[in-house]
Amino acid sequence: MKELDIKLGYNCNNKCLFCLNQDKRAFSYNNEELKEQIRKSAESGCQRLIVSGGEPLIYKNFFEILKYAKMCGIPYYEIQTNGRILSYEEVVKKIKDICQNVHFLISFHYPNAEMYQKYSQVDGFDQVLEGFRNLQKNNLEFTTNTVLFKANINYLNQIFDILEKVGSKRGQFRFIDGTNVKNEFFDYVPRMEEVIPKIKEVILKHPKMKIHIHEIPYCLLQKDLIEFTSPVPNIERENYNLKKNVLNSREIVRQQFENPNCRECVYKNECIGVRKTYLEFYGDKEIKPILKKL
Repeated sequence: MKELDIKLGYNCNNKCLFCLNQDKRAFSYNNEELKEQIRKSAESGCQRLIVSGGEPLIYKNFFEILKYAKMCGIPYYEIQTNGRILSYEEVVKKIKDICQNVHFLISFHYPNAEMYQKYSQVDGFDQVLEGFRNLQKNNLEFTTNTVLFKANINYLNQIFDILEKVGSKRGQFRFIDGTNVKNEFFDYVPRMEEVIPKIKEVILKHPKMKIHIHEIPYCLLQKDLIEFTSPVPNIERENYNLKKNVLNSREIVRQQFENPNCRECVYKNECIGVRKTYLEFYGDKEIKPILKKL
């Protein structure tokens, strides 16, 4: 499916200490430029609009952009959000009125309000839980995104216990980027091999949830977890970037990831490899080629 990922801007109502976009906060996109890109993508067959950020729901033009995309004939939508604004049910209903075929990807990294306050630097935990309830009440589907970083990897089961209670059926793990915490890299970024047993525990304890793992290579996931790895990046996803040009997702992966020690690996065409920043600090000793299909 052909997709377009746009960002209304990078400003956010959270101030997450490990956020990838910390250095872009002041940047926002021109409304007419966004509409022009949406129109072009729709004319070339785009079927889904992904609205991300920053936090897209804090922008005044959010609903205008959705209405314009619908007018251009785009039938499907994904909204990537921290979920706090969804605690206002009127917002949820308004989104549903504009685009019925909408899915939400909601960040959820913490087991309690105290950790939310410490790492996102706002009191937003209860708002996110209320947002989940509003989505459930209005029969809207959502997936949760949990970034794996040092402070939360021992709480993953508690996090997913909460998600099951609020009706989440789909969740994903994404390994921390680390680019914007280089000065405190080892305080935030665990070794990937430390995280694997924690993920296994969650999958075993929550068999009814559909769980995907992003940005951890196959050689670390091994036979038990490869089936849970995320699909390869969609080459038909266009990403409208800071320079106001369009890259597909494969190009972005090539810019950010490397495949060390992978020449002989049977999964080299399916596995995206390891973030360059991770290799800069931890090296490639964990990365070993798989020589036959598992």
